[in-house]
Amino acid sequence: MNSVIKKAILPLVLLAAVGSVMAQPRYIDRAVEKDAYPNLQVAEARQEANIQDVMKRLSDFQHLVEMAREDRITNFNKIKEPNNFQHTLKNITFTPRNTYVRYVREDAENIFVGIGDKDQMLAQANEKIALANQHKIALKNLEFKQRDGIELTQFEFMRETVGTQCCVAVGSRRKSISLYYRQAANQQPEAQQELTLDMVIIRVVEDHQRNGVKNVEVIIDPTPLDEDMNDIMVFQRYNVHVPQISVLGAMSNTTNYPHRYRFKKKFYNRLNEHFYRLMMLVDNYASKGDNDYNEKLIEEVEKTLEY
Repeated sequence: MNSVIKKAILPLVLLAAVGSVMAQPRYIDRAVEKDAYPNLQVAEARQEANIQDVMKRLSDFQHLVEMAREDRITNFNKIKEPNNFQHTLKNITFTPRNTYVRYVREDAENIFVGIGDKDQMLAQANEKIALANQHKIALKNLEFKQRDGIELTQFEFMRETVGTQCCVAVGSRRKSISLYYRQAANQQPEAQQELTLDMVIIRVVEDHQRNGVKNVEVIIDPTPLDEDMNDIMVFQRYNVHVPQISVLGAMSNTTNYPHRYRFKKKFYNRLNEHFYRLMMLVDNYASKGDNDYNEKLIEEVEKTLEY
């Protein structure tokens, strides 16, 4: 190899090396942040308390899991026996506008749809966790355990003016929350199921089909009821770009970069509160049928006294 070629290659090698160094994530020092930015840490703790309060309220919807599971079985039975009217009775008959509810079983294959290959995503996530552990951010590897859950999805069409046509559907937006529960350790077969909220997964999808732009975000909270939120992971993919994975505990919370505080206040807390209100409506609607029947029953009984 002559000297001219060597001189041309050397800058490219150096540039590639510098680029790889610059691409490495800069991990924060939580102890330094605590001393240097105490007010931000206090503000973050308040948001964590708010989020934990919402999570505790979301955990109270455990009874909807079995109701949704029974509805799923009923739906399949209705297909098998269309003339059996017993299969038309459902537990969850009404949902808020532009929403639907379904029973789900925890499956990593489905969780990472639109993000990437399950095994590859898990491997990359655990690499991020191992790196965080090296920087004194104690985290456990991400695991999926086939837990039962309920999923609520809210959707809307994206509409734009195309030429002379107004409000043309050009895509869709969807956001969903999946609440996965685990059974109590000493659960008796005859006793009523005691379920504890054990994992929360939020998915946000924006699909602009006319422009060919799609953004998918999956937020996994593996321990929603504890005070530690460092283990929340965000998976994000834009179009066919390489998926990006972020660990919340490894984000900064400084004056210039208050990322953890902004995520908890501007996004996670607001979204969880929104889903809680929707779940409350689902829960109230689920009892509407029985209440309507009882209302009519009482009215009929009262009429018997009109003589």
